Amino acid sequence: MPDLGPVFGALLDLFGPVIGAALKALLKTVFGMVLLGAVVTGATVWAAAEGSWVRALIAAVASLVALAVCTGILAVKNAVMRGLLHGLEKLQLGTRVLKLLFNQLGVTENSTQGERAGAIGRTVERLPLREAEARLSGAVKGLLDARAGKTGMRAWMARKLMEATLTRIESITLARFRSEEAKAGGVDLLVVRDELAATIDVTLAKGISASLNKVNLLIAGLYVVFAVAIALVLPAVVKV
Repeated sequence: MPDLGPVFGALLDLFGPVIGAALKALLKTVFGMVLLGAVVTGATVWAAAEGSWVRALIAAVASLVALAVCTGILAVKNAVMRGLLHGLEKLQLGTRVLKLLFNQLGVTENSTQGERAGAIGRTVERLPLREAEARLSGAVKGLLDARAGKTGMRAWMARKLMEATLTRIESITLARFRSEEAKAGGVDLLVVRDELAATIDVTLAKGISASLNKVNLLIAGLYVVFAVAIALVLPAVVKV
């Protein structure tokens, strides 16, 4: 098996410029959730206590534990997704990662349409769908399994960003492979790479933005619903 360490390192270098944006999003999410938690926890304790310090304590602990869990989930999600949005919009990160990934499939910057031998050449260069899928999945798995020597918060965040990008690009590329198979009876890796490279940043950005909004509303909403449930149920359960 080839040593993917240098390729993994090159990927980490691509994500270096977006780490600052990701960490900024993480801190902003934590700050926002702390503000939300202060309001929600205060209201929950007041509603659940009804004159009992025991109920007040239980409500406070339950609300704060839920807040910590929700904040951790949202902070990581927002850091990764907003970091990726920054990279996609400012640095064409999707295109650069896509091309690096296709390098592992044998399609490099030196592979151009000008080298094609007309229709016959294109037919020969088409791969069966199963082989194309296996190559792509193997390349992604190999990169995700690789380990860089760097450690620490910034390296961890870079790996999270890289994993999120690779898995999304893999999903989009596999769908394009299947479309190419249905249309042409095989997968031309060079054609797929060039077509995806023209749209991958916009496609990824749209998907991430939609997902981010849903995740924020869902997690924050669940936290508020849990707090309301505590306020309503606790007085009936704890008679102290």
